[in-house]
Amino acid sequence: MKSIFLSIVLSMMTISTFAVETIVYVNPNSLAASDENAGTSPESPWLTLNPTKWTDNMTIHLANGTYTIQEKISILNDNITLIGESRSGVILQSMDDAAFAAETTGTTLFQLSGKTASLQTMTIKNVRNNILKLGGAFDVIGGGNLSLNDITLTNLITAQGTWEGGGAIMVRGGILNVDNCTFEACQSNFGGAIMTFTNATINANTVNISKTRFINNANPKLAFFSGTHYGGAIVFSGEGTFNVDQCYFEGNQSKVNTSNTGTATGGAIMVRLNASVTSNLNITNSVFYRNESDGAGSVLAIAGNGVNTSSVFNLKFSNNVFYQNKGNVYSGTAANTLALNSAGVMYTGTFILANNTFFQNYNADRANSSSIQLQAMPVSAYFINNLMNDNEVSGVTVYGLACLAVSNSATLRRFKGNIFNHIGGALSISDPVNYPDLFESNINATNGNRSWINNGVQNINEGLTTPSSGLPYLETLTGGMGINFGVDEFPVNLVNVVPATDIRGKSRNGITDAGAFEFEGIDITTALNELIGKTDKSIIFRNENGELVLDKTYESVKIFNLSGSCLIDHSNRSSLDISDLTNGLYIIRTLNDGIVNNQKFIKKN
Repeated sequence: MKSIFLSIVLSMMTISTFAVETIVYVNPNSLAASDENAGTSPESPWLTLNPTKWTDNMTIHLANGTYTIQEKISILNDNITLIGESRSGVILQSMDDAAFAAETTGTTLFQLSGKTASLQTMTIKNVRNNILKLGGAFDVIGGGNLSLNDITLTNLITAQGTWEGGGAIMVRGGILNVDNCTFEACQSNFGGAIMTFTNATINANTVNISKTRFINNANPKLAFFSGTHYGGAIVFSGEGTFNVDQCYFEGNQSKVNTSNTGTATGGAIMVRLNASVTSNLNITNSVFYRNESDGAGSVLAIAGNGVNTSSVFNLKFSNNVFYQNKGNVYSGTAANTLALNSAGVMYTGTFILANNTFFQNYNADRANSSSIQLQAMPVSAYFINNLMNDNEVSGVTVYGLACLAVSNSATLRRFKGNIFNHIGGALSISDPVNYPDLFESNINATNGNRSWINNGVQNINEGLTTPSSGLPYLETLTGGMGINFGVDEFPVNLVNVVPATDIRGKSRNGITDAGAFEFEGIDITTALNELIGKTDKSIIFRNENGELVLDKTYESVKIFNLSGSCLIDHSNRSSLDISDLTNGLYIIRTLNDGIVNNQKFIKKN
């Protein structure tokens, strides 16, 4: 009995000892700073990152300052956390701005093998490397687990050799979690910002990216980057699960090399499938704007690496906006936005595209192209509640969606609640056998698909609406055909794939709208009638220098024009900036304690 009790006590002691957190401080600006200090007091901090003194379960607080890493840091301890004082004030770099501008080469920064590390609130920048080639800031291998939060990663460049890359991050058999970060001007042959890779000896990767911006990352057309170019922002290669939610991709590019040879595909994202493994890609509530590829897929392209019919690839796109992306710049052929597989690449899986908006995406000559090209691989593909209105050039036919599979004997293609500007390939609204949904829609409007519909009827707003917080989006304007057009439910494997909210997180109201945006216009006639003869104002306001000042703070304040379009939408506000509104009559709607009030006001200078 005593021996059992002793074992329990020793076990508890071991757990307790392991869980002890050590907190240290680094401050290069402190006169008392020294790497000989214990570092456990802000008054006696370390001078540098001092990695040789790191221990398991250590949290390191970095004061504002510049930390130059001249030799790659291998993180050998578990549960290491680095926390910066401020995002712009704490800078980790390989070299200073002048050296980077002079195209100096220098070391990559961190390698994480089989350990867990977290970094938050800092800027990581200025790496140019063509020797190690594996992740300019981070190389995650062997089951390493890396989390990044509130970080800017910029000017991180690696040149590829064989299948190496990841301008900022390379993941080889590990876990990557990224939240509220920005990747900007990062470059590599494969994955300008991030690359993941597996093969027969490297385990699957897990990647979760949320509320993150990818701006102007590239596989650039420079001598530093020879060979094939894939994935201006991200390459997902091999086995794993990759989740992207509430992210923004702008100006990412995949360009051919300086000899105008080789392949350059996937302006934003490239997926490379391996033989006999399963991969999953889920992209939700995200915006792709002005990304560009010299080859197929300004937003996404898929390639194979020995892929076969034992390979499984599951793809889900929902509540995404694709706007003014430019594909096939160099080759000027088809599949300019989503190239959902390469010719002859055969694999199985499930593709779901639900409530996405495609608008003004195009290729080099705005002809002989399709926004989405789905070839004859044996996957089940479901297109639900999408708005597609891309090239509208007089005298030019450009297909929003082209399916190159004719028979549903090996593949299943389902369509509900979609509005297409053009459809092509094997798609036919007169084919009841292979495309029954399209055929039924053609003879019975209640089955819910429309094709050959231009933007005069779809009425998608030209230009992104940028809210005070959150992602920009494309609105459906008053009278748009997509309003209340979609289906509310469409089960795939017993799961409803229609999202409960739109790209802004707003609930889908009534009959689901097609596209990523749920229309919230109000019944202006009713609202105006409610105001006629109303003398007891529920809202007291005054206009002061372009600011509408209210009598108190409201939970929700919205301003609509007389067409019912919501122009301003804020929460917890007592005033609104209306300087951008033109002079005229508007309706303001407020919400407090469940009570909604409408009132008209006149904007005048």
